[in-house]
Amino acid sequence: SDHVQAKRLEYGNKILISSTILPDLDLSAGPTIFQIKSQDNVVFTSMHEYVDTPGICFVPHRLLGRLGVADGEQVVVSQVKDIPTGEFLKIKPFETAFTELADPKAVLEKVISTNYPVLSQGEIIVINYLDSEYHIEITECKPDTTIQTINCDINLEFEQPYDFVEKAVPPEPPQPELEA
Repeated sequence: SDHVQAKRLEYGNKILISSTILPDLDLSAGPTIFQIKSQDNVVFTSMHEYVDTPGICFVPHRLLGRLGVADGEQVVVSQVKDIPTGEFLKIKPFETAFTELADPKAVLEKVISTNYPVLSQGEIIVINYLDSEYHIEITECKPDTTIQTINCDINLEFEQPYDFVEKAVPPEPPQPELEA
């Protein structure tokens, strides 16, 4: 995949797709969302843009990993039109460092609106920010387990990161016992 955008698309769940794969796409339905199905798994993704190469579809490696397929393996791609607009998202960062950024919520909102137009519960997204990679699990979505994230106001809640360590609180010094 030497497509110019392939590297950038690795940080997201958008795909490049040839118009020959799905000739009767309905582009009037807002963001174009697809379900990609392997024998064992399903992922949801959205279209980044069309490519001219007939029959070609570029899917980020992370999505292929979630599908459990190797490059070149057959999958079924179909358009989905009934994904609800997101209202609530609960996330669990893998790295506490993400929560220590100046404004992690703003970073997350920008990345989601740019790179993740559709999110599913259980999905792990990767954010590349200031030359660091942060992994974030989507632990809950409402009103459904898969939601659209474009042009909507999503209530965002953070869970304690996976690598969070309680800072040790020094014990109280023992109080001398008073003699009666």
